[in-house]
Amino acid sequence: MREWTKVLGLAAFSVLLAAFLMVGCGGGEEEEGAPEAPAAAEEATPVTEEGTPVPDEGVMPPRDLLARDAIQVVDVAAHVLEGDVLVVTGRLVNGTDWAWKWVEVSAHFFDSQGNVLPVTESVYFTVVPPALEPQGTAWASSILERPEGFARVDLSVQGGDAFPREWLGERHEQLSVEDVEIDCSGYACQLGCLFRNAGDKTATGIDAYLMYYDAQDTVLAVEEISAPWYLTPGESRKQTTYVYGAEVFGPALARYEAVITGTLPSEGTPVEKVFKISDVTTDEYTLEDGRTIVGVTGKIKNVSDKTWNSVELHGLFVDAAGNVVDGVDLEPAPDILAPGDEAPFGTGWEETAAYDRLEVAVPEFAEVMAYEEESPPYKDLEVTEVEMEDGAITGVVTNSGAEAAEDVRVFVYLYDKDNRPIAWFDISPEDSELAPGESSTFEESVDWEAYGTLVAGHKATAIGVAAE
Repeated sequence: MREWTKVLGLAAFSVLLAAFLMVGCGGGEEEEGAPEAPAAAEEATPVTEEGTPVPDEGVMPPRDLLARDAIQVVDVAAHVLEGDVLVVTGRLVNGTDWAWKWVEVSAHFFDSQGNVLPVTESVYFTVVPPALEPQGTAWASSILERPEGFARVDLSVQGGDAFPREWLGERHEQLSVEDVEIDCSGYACQLGCLFRNAGDKTATGIDAYLMYYDAQDTVLAVEEISAPWYLTPGESRKQTTYVYGAEVFGPALARYEAVITGTLPSEGTPVEKVFKISDVTTDEYTLEDGRTIVGVTGKIKNVSDKTWNSVELHGLFVDAAGNVVDGVDLEPAPDILAPGDEAPFGTGWEETAAYDRLEVAVPEFAEVMAYEEESPPYKDLEVTEVEMEDGAITGVVTNSGAEAAEDVRVFVYLYDKDNRPIAWFDISPEDSELAPGESSTFEESVDWEAYGTLVAGHKATAIGVAAE
């Protein structure tokens, strides 16, 4: 099943940035002796199409402010590890009173004579935290194969966007990462941890990362780790993900720590005016391989007059004392809902501690769990010839409408004997752009066989976007 990456924060920031770039440079002194203009009626505050205020040109950073002039790179270090692995780090220092985001760092590598060395691979720097506070700092690091003849490295800032601190939102101060442990006993190092919101407000725009240190407590590297897009009050969430760990750093690694940041949600549309959640059930299933999973199902309906995309829900497992013992992503399929659309959601979860009930965690505002889409999804798509065999799902999707479709996705649902969805799969066809009348096959290797005799039937649908 597909894991979604929320883009709400970037989308909202882009809207404001675009608005800023469109504001004209006005002003100028009034000519002496010019007739006094009649009093104008009070004008409403200008807003963008999305309803956000157009930023005041007077509080924006200067147009000629460049990231390379505003942000210094200090404490540059290079560590050569086993296997000719080179780890490069540097600390970014923001010398301005503006916040910065999307900061780009570049590197130049030199030999002992000062000659620039060619690098055959792309060098990408992770910057954490991804937003620099005014007068604040961040870390940048990259891991690559050591260039032949390497002696030293220089880092510089090549790009970034400045904006008022208010655009970052108010920081959420009651987030934590607990039970952090990296296990490298398998074929790759795996991080296990617990994200927790101990506050009484939803946290959104969450970023999390690992800091790696050597024996001198010098930063070896930083690494982004996946985190929930939001956490409702009291919500906790177990997380496992693959990380560098000792597999990359070896004996050079002395310790590590996880860091989490997030913000309080800004005002938005009350969620009850947008989404209606119903028919939430939990059942335990025993799979063919003997595993027992908790199957969570439900429905979500868009009761607003707008289309919402990338809808994300969370489920909380609560014990008899009211403590949240675990959390899980609940995946609507599809995750884009036009006005009046209803979709099933759910998941199968096998790592849950003893619990009494499941609650659907709903934030205060709809914009936290989805974002508005200008156009409704394209639905004139027909799915046929669906087969499930040999550990794969195959079929054909056809554009039966009058418009060209792009970004076509197929959803195959598995149902139990009570007609409840117990699993579903988001599949991309071989060709995701279909002209009217065109068809494309799809095939996906999925673990549907694990559900064995629990599967009593299946259904398939498809959505896309009308091509411009």
